[in-house]
Amino acid sequence: MRASNERLTILSDAEQSALYDLPDFDDDQRLEYLTLTDKEKTLAFSRPHLSAKIYCLLQIGYFKAKKIFFHIIWEEVEEDIQFIFQQYFPEQSIFDRQHITRHEHYTQCDMISLLFNYQIWSKKCEILLHQQANKIILRDINPQFIVMELLNSLQQQRIIRPGYTTLQNIVRDTLNTERKRLKCLINEALHEEEKSALQKLLLKNEVLSELAALKQDAKDFKARMMTTEREKFAIIAPLYQIAKSLLPKLNLSQQNIHYYANLTHYYSIHELRKKLAPAQTYLYLLCYVWLRYQQLNDNLIDAFCHHLTQFELENKKNAKEAFYQHQKQEQNEQFLMKRFANCFIDENFSNNLNFGEVRKQAFRLILSESELRDKLSGSNNKPTKEMDFRWESISLGIDLKIIYALWPWRSTSKV
Repeated sequence: MRASNERLTILSDAEQSALYDLPDFDDDQRLEYLTLTDKEKTLAFSRPHLSAKIYCLLQIGYFKAKKIFFHIIWEEVEEDIQFIFQQYFPEQSIFDRQHITRHEHYTQCDMISLLFNYQIWSKKCEILLHQQANKIILRDINPQFIVMELLNSLQQQRIIRPGYTTLQNIVRDTLNTERKRLKCLINEALHEEEKSALQKLLLKNEVLSELAALKQDAKDFKARMMTTEREKFAIIAPLYQIAKSLLPKLNLSQQNIHYYANLTHYYSIHELRKKLAPAQTYLYLLCYVWLRYQQLNDNLIDAFCHHLTQFELENKKNAKEAFYQHQKQEQNEQFLMKRFANCFIDENFSNNLNFGEVRKQAFRLILSESELRDKLSGSNNKPTKEMDFRWESISLGIDLKIIYALWPWRSTSKV
């Protein structure tokens, strides 16, 4: 927020024109605004001479359209005058366009305001608008927002809006008052070591300042990028504690915190370090730190969730494959067991053979004794469902080092 005695450019040319330029009516608009009610005609026809009557008719129509008054120049409103003659003076052929005095002009303004129950702008209104602006700026410091809110307030209170210059001055004074308020609070609240910590962000370390490094966003969730994010998180964590303590005292809305934080992108590192008042720089940095800390925290948690999801998908895939192999192995074992069972009904074996001979034949032809013992000893411990394989995969210690390394508070205290 720059402090300047120059006039602020708040509204665009088109917006200023919509608010303050003389209406440029088309035929339909003339019919709408210059067709007056009986009360409006009575007021206009009460004026002392024809020029004053026509001037008043025009002022009433323009006021209905724009809710302000104009110093009308006859040559600029020729088409509107012709319409008024056709509507209200059809038999009048000559119009001696007399000069409208200041007294007549302001008398008409007072009478029209009273007719429409509007209040003429005054010094009292300006004081009221200053008070409202001081409240509005706590919500949003954007000058255009302040002006639009003030104009809306004037409309609701039926007060005729002042000139654009007056609005510029009110907003400028409000911005300066807010700047001074924040400057005093920041200078009182920040300790020297905290100021030094903030200034360190602006000092160049090799190629980039810490602030410039903090502004760089991670391009992906890979371990290298996330390690850099964690390093930024570690740098910013103590500064976040300063912001967390100070910002509530400044009574800043979220909108204004975003506004001030974005100014760290608008100004260069050199300008932040050398050109701006220290209190302004501290304000912008604190707001940036407040938001960036939360963003980094969110980035790390998003990365954690991303890798956890990838791990989950890989675990499901591995478990599915292991379960498939397990089913295949069970089928093979069932086949082998059937072959063992067939030994008891195989007619090629004589009933006179002892069991030891049958067993030797089975171990020789089907499966060795040691292999059979291994299968039988491990059969009770094997998982039987796909979910069992998933839990077994986790319990076997699938490498979680990458996910663990991403966790934002692993090497910093939880805030």
